[in-house]
Amino acid sequence: MRDKSREPTKVYVCTPHRPVSEDPAQRRWETEANRERVIKACKLLTLCGYMPMAPHAYFTQFLSDDDPEEREEGMQLGIEWLSMCDELWTFGDRVSEGMQTEIDFAKENFIKIRNMPEPDELAAKLYSGLKKQFVNEESEVF
Repeated sequence: MRDKSREPTKVYVCTPHRPVSEDPAQRRWETEANRERVIKACKLLTLCGYMPMAPHAYFTQFLSDDDPEEREEGMQLGIEWLSMCDELWTFGDRVSEGMQTEIDFAKENFIKIRNMPEPDELAAKLYSGLKKQFVNEESEVF
């Protein structure tokens, strides 16, 4: 549980949303993988006591990314959210066009940027670090 006596760090979750493949089946797979990535990132941040802000997980529920005007509206709303955040975290190696716009805004506005591995990889590293800290060779847990 997070400490409710302090304001949580607001983290802008910056991950790809749009698929890049031309193949319809591959596009559906990419879209689902991108959706799962942002959800996992938000869950991990929440469990660590941060406040995740992921506009592409929210605004795409009612604004179509395929409609240029609605996409632009979503991007502008996302930038508004980013302006209220303390940090921007990317997850994984791929940087999409929309992500680059957000990263550039963060740099211009002196918002701290952290480049993280994929959420599953980050969770495994965190678990490994905790395990090393709390488990010894003679017993399971101190």
